[in-house]
Amino acid sequence: MTGAFKTAVLLAALVGVVGGLTYLSLNSPTPPESPDKPGAKAAAGKPPLQFFTSTARWDPSSRAPCERYFSGYVETTKDGYAYFWFENPNPAPVTFRPAGTSCGSCSDGAVAVVPVEPPPPAPPPAPVGDGPPAPPSRLVPLALASQSAAPPGPFGPFAAAAAAGRLYETLPWQAFSFSDTDAAFTIPAAPPGGTQLGILKLHYRAGSEPGPKNLATTFTAQTAGSPAVQNHTIRIAVMMAAPFDLLRPEIDAGELTEGSGPRTYEVVAYSSVLDAAGFPPPTPGVRDGSNLPVVGEKFVTFGPPVPLADAELDALAFKLSTDAKQAVRVRSGYRLPVTVSRQAGADALDIGPLERKLWYTSNSFERAVALRGTVRGSVSLEGGAADLEKFNGTTGSRKKFKVVLDDPATELSVVEPATVPDFLAAALKRLPAEGDRGYYELTVEVPAGALFGPLPPNSVVVLQAKGAKTQRVRIPVKGFGRLGA
Repeated sequence: MTGAFKTAVLLAALVGVVGGLTYLSLNSPTPPESPDKPGAKAAAGKPPLQFFTSTARWDPSSRAPCERYFSGYVETTKDGYAYFWFENPNPAPVTFRPAGTSCGSCSDGAVAVVPVEPPPPAPPPAPVGDGPPAPPSRLVPLALASQSAAPPGPFGPFAAAAAAGRLYETLPWQAFSFSDTDAAFTIPAAPPGGTQLGILKLHYRAGSEPGPKNLATTFTAQTAGSPAVQNHTIRIAVMMAAPFDLLRPEIDAGELTEGSGPRTYEVVAYSSVLDAAGFPPPTPGVRDGSNLPVVGEKFVTFGPPVPLADAELDALAFKLSTDAKQAVRVRSGYRLPVTVSRQAGADALDIGPLERKLWYTSNSFERAVALRGTVRGSVSLEGGAADLEKFNGTTGSRKKFKVVLDDPATELSVVEPATVPDFLAAALKRLPAEGDRGYYELTVEVPAGALFGPLPPNSVVVLQAKGAKTQRVRIPVKGFGRLGA
């Protein structure tokens, strides 16, 4: 882990409350006007409420801690929360109302008032990490999670909870729904020489599709005794992410010829939303071209998962960010070895196209990698595939192809139960040998009225070759049945 990254993690632990959202730094407020008089006017030039930030977004390069430590990612279909600190600097209470939301993802929230006491003056804090010195402040960093004793203010009776990193859990939250047009909250007046802090908590639910989402909500604020109404737009920029993703969509095993040894590849699984504790190593499985589980698979085997080290997580995040041209978070991940073998003991892969789906499952969520290749052997089809081309679906199609044998003594037969789809018909006829090679004529037929449209991509005729050894041969079939001539 890099020094800068360690520093960022340490700083996140110190100033984070629920992800380390907010660090407050303000200049001293304008002295209040007649604080003891009920309904006093707001201090000159002060709006009813001041938000320390109006947008929650994740930006790891930002100098603002609230942007560096906002999670920025939420798992699809899961709930997310964003916290916005604000203050009432006025010597009069403020009425705060939810006014609307841009979509159904943000449906409700809550407001809490934080009792504060003015702390004694303090010198500016020392620089942290490689960032600039924090500006002078009358408010200490919130919720020092690593500190056992209470911070020196300004949380009053909630100081102990803040020191333990539990401030958000202990505050008296007042819930609201955007559908409730009567919802309103009173933010008390600022104490003499101080300010009144509050927190707006917004609840949102991620959609089912990964991708960026920008949420917007509106609120109004009005100081008691003033006719002016202040409008606030509060935004949340989040990335909806799957529980985990795979770095590569497919593995190209190339050509596997007789004598080819085992080939090992790596699949990298990573999560932008789950840490290692919440992301168990994915369990692998194999399915065929028809997406059916392969029972007793011997030719595709899996090695033990290897957790990604911190340096590897950093490198992966850098690569993904560079490719996406925006910051991408990586919280945990694994290297998942997979080995493809042409031979397993006395058994060999079928000659022809190799197609498998490697499925990885963690927390009931699945991701797949396509495994493709070509197995070469002593039997082949001239042209590589049985292409029926376009034909009249009403009358069907019948076409002949030539199968080549390296050993003229090899005998071929059709494995009818393995033909896909089952309406395909195939027949073989031995042809005279030429030189040191043997030949068969393969006839492939689509019956009349059986197909209108394309043959499925996994269409195949399976042959069995008996010679020095017995091996199956997969002949891919293509074609398109038209309506009419």
